Amino acid sequence: MRTKKQPHSRVALWALLCSLIFAGPALACINEYERPERPSKPRPERPSEFMTHLRDHSDHDRIVSSAAPVEPGPDADFKARSDYAARLVHRGESRKAVDVLEAVERSHPGEYIVAANLGTAYELSGDLAKAHHWIGEGMRRNPDSHEGTEWLHLRILEARMALAKNPDWLRTHSVIGLNFGSDAQPRKPEEWPKDTGGAEGVMKALTYQLRERMAFVPAPDPLVGSLIADLGVLLLLYRNADMAIPVFDLALTYRPFGVAQVEARRSLSEEIVRSRGDSDRNFKLAMIGIASLTIGAALILKWRQGR
Repeated sequence: MRTKKQPHSRVALWALLCSLIFAGPALACINEYERPERPSKPRPERPSEFMTHLRDHSDHDRIVSSAAPVEPGPDADFKARSDYAARLVHRGESRKAVDVLEAVERSHPGEYIVAANLGTAYELSGDLAKAHHWIGEGMRRNPDSHEGTEWLHLRILEARMALAKNPDWLRTHSVIGLNFGSDAQPRKPEEWPKDTGGAEGVMKALTYQLRERMAFVPAPDPLVGSLIADLGVLLLLYRNADMAIPVFDLALTYRPFGVAQVEARRSLSEEIVRSRGDSDRNFKLAMIGIASLTIGAALILKWRQGR
């Protein structure tokens, strides 16, 4: 299937990538009061670099591979206890982290970091209703939490609760609430979720939240796969096909519902890239031909003038 070549701007793409890589800490939903300084990384210029950024879970891996954290004790500073609970979450001890964070919340109510961590800890321990409550409470305490992307965390929790009731929910619903149509060529949404910032905001939220989630949720996982596929569609529609192809590849490793549709959109992206390459080559050949004719005409004219 051929599609009209999509306009894209290197400046706009650069702006998106910079906003994604510098949007905030690597771990979107686990917060610590004391975080080590991190060296700055080169800005991604190519799809491969963007994918490296998207799949970078180095903070999570560092905590998991390090020595077990030492419990600070109930009389320690509440920030130290909250950070201890955050490390427990990374290490798969979410139920214990909930107990620590609930105690911190009782002794020091109103802390945004504690509420956000409670939400994630409850989610990973399987209590989705309490997770939804505490993520919402964290947003109330800090409306700009995680660069304004926590609306997506709430939607993910709502989708997980819906899937618990109906395992086929993703076949007929979208986590982000967007309809791209059923064709290989996706269509641009007519409406966007309220207060999400449109295409730019949704792409930012997907990238920000997926970096965290993929550290905790290995493939396969249809929900994560659908989110990654939606990111690929948005990149195809609003950026370029080069960026979308590896994102679709990643989505397929998570086995989303509608695998055939994702594969078709990946194939479409490849065709766009190939078509653009053919057009660029044809343009270069045409320019070479024009230059050759111009030089040839100039030489003929000079030869005639010299006779």
